[in-house]
Amino acid sequence: MRQEEKSILDRATHALQADVPDSEAITASAAKAAQRLGIQINHEVFSGTIRNCDDVRQLMDAYRAGTLPEARALLVQAHLGECGLCLRYFREGGVKTAVDWARPRVGARKPVASASQRHPQAWGWALALSCTLIATATFVYKAYWQVPPGVRAEVQSIDGSAYLISGPGNTRLAPGAKLVEGDRMRTSGDSHAVLRLSDGSIVEVNQRSTLDVSARGRNTTVVLDEGALIVTAAHRTSGHLYVRTPDCRVAVTGTLFSINSGIKGSRVAVLQGSVDVAHAGIHALLHPGQQMATSDNLAPEPLDQEFAWSADREKYIGLLAQLANVEHLIAQIPFPQSRYSSDLLPRMPNNTLLYISIPNLGDYLSQANAIFQDQLSQSPELQQWWARGQKSNSQDLNSLVEKIHDVSQYLGDEVVIVGTGQGSQPGIAVLAQVQRSGLDDELRQQFSTATGGLVVLDQTSLAGASTTSAVHGGYALVREHEIVFSNNISTLK
Repeated sequence: MRQEEKSILDRATHALQADVPDSEAITASAAKAAQRLGIQINHEVFSGTIRNCDDVRQLMDAYRAGTLPEARALLVQAHLGECGLCLRYFREGGVKTAVDWARPRVGARKPVASASQRHPQAWGWALALSCTLIATATFVYKAYWQVPPGVRAEVQSIDGSAYLISGPGNTRLAPGAKLVEGDRMRTSGDSHAVLRLSDGSIVEVNQRSTLDVSARGRNTTVVLDEGALIVTAAHRTSGHLYVRTPDCRVAVTGTLFSINSGIKGSRVAVLQGSVDVAHAGIHALLHPGQQMATSDNLAPEPLDQEFAWSADREKYIGLLAQLANVEHLIAQIPFPQSRYSSDLLPRMPNNTLLYISIPNLGDYLSQANAIFQDQLSQSPELQQWWARGQKSNSQDLNSLVEKIHDVSQYLGDEVVIVGTGQGSQPGIAVLAQVQRSGLDDELRQQFSTATGGLVVLDQTSLAGASTTSAVHGGYALVREHEIVFSNNISTLK
């Protein structure tokens, strides 16, 4: 049954293929199609039936010459868009080509100009860029990643025993021993050691402490796995000294601090200078007398306990006692009374965003500095602490406090910090009431512009001042009843 159906289908297919419509049927069909497409046709369109590629190729010359009727030209154009062989035939000018199966011949190569001959300037720029990249990469590598040669630390003294545990077996260390990159040392129970780092920093090592010292570029890192250290960091001209424990990293320079690392976490206590402690993605800046623990399981300890194990504990504890005494004496100075109203608030501009009122602290700072200078002159511990931890000397501090005190005598009891909105750039100013005349002359004398100080203005000079000018010391606008400090002319205006 299926064979009979297949035979019927084949006969029908052949009949359709053999059926050729007459000219009248073709004309009628073409007329309907032209009417639907909205094109004009004439009788010559139907002269010659296009059955295959050969019929199309016979029309190529007329199509190329532009003499082919529009309708026929559209048919040829449509066929060329579908038939790759006819398109190739049309492009080759109608010449039939056959495939050449002969072995390909290698023709003579034409000389090609080199890249340097074609673009000498481009080569110059490329060479300059390459040299810049190489120099930059070399500098960055040497500054941050290169492992410098030489000794990392030297053992100055050992009270008890300490061992080098990085090599095969344990090698007992003696004073004068050198620690190089990769060396790891550990102190025994009831033992202490003092190391001198290559940058001059001194590291005191407590009992049962394990550490190593490494260097990358200009930076030095002391890695404390467990135990406690007291670090007296030397001032460095480049790079940083880091102390790293399993859960924090401390960045130091010219600082005296202790660090204790154990199972519960790490604790950092600062006696002099300041340190930056990075823990859990957070940075904390610690100043003298402050401490920080990386875990809530570590309760705060008295500061003197953090240095009690040191061989120089008497010096540290004596310094702590002196600082505590200075703090106690300063706390006895009467602090200006709290204020519950502001005389300057009604004078603020409408675009005020920030308003902070503080008391006039000129007298308080002068008394506090007098106490500190008196204690400093009597205490060798304080003198050594001040000399190591401060860039300026006591005379510079006295001069600054004296200037602030002299200016404060012209001002009222209230000093205000104001933030104003000025487009995308907010302005900051400091205001105070003026109680005595002569403040402008006092400011010019105390903060001379020749040394980068204040530029003193009045209403007239402010009106003519350029908003694009800027000075390091800022500006002071002195009016009859108030003074305004700012580093921006626009804010003053």
